[in-house]
Amino acid sequence: MPVKTKLVSIIQRAETLKASDIHFILKENKILVQFRVGAFMIPHEAIPISLYEQLLAYIKFQASLTLTHPRQPQSGLLQLQTDSTIYYTRVSILPTSHYQSLVLRLINHQQQKTLDDIPYFIQNVDILKDMAKMQAGLILISGPTVALF
Repeated sequence: MPVKTKLVSIIQRAETLKASDIHFILKENKILVQFRVGAFMIPHEAIPISLYEQLLAYIKFQASLTLTHPRQPQSGLLQLQTDSTIYYTRVSILPTSHYQSLVLRLINHQQQKTLDDIPYFIQNVDILKDMAKMQAGLILISGPTVALF
């Protein structure tokens, strides 16, 4: 199976399960592919290390990351297009003592929300909208990385 086809099938399965992240984890002599769904890690499949290395190189190339510095943490955006869909993922690669750890954060552009749609901002929507119109400044919103609403 070609590398792009394999990657698309993993991403499609993750989207079906409404996963927020895809983790590639070294376990013995293989790589476990797991999906983060809410607070849970759902096992998907185990792939050979050789296939993982091909996937990693393909992802790095497509996300315009460097292939020549495997000991350097990297982050980027992967845009993957099929015949009918464009997938966006944030790529995070961290070197460990035995391999390069890879996490793909799925970005769903079909489910964009306005401030009015987010229940956490009901009392402050007007204030946030006024602040967003200002010519200078920074609005910092922090919280959990997985939105479950």
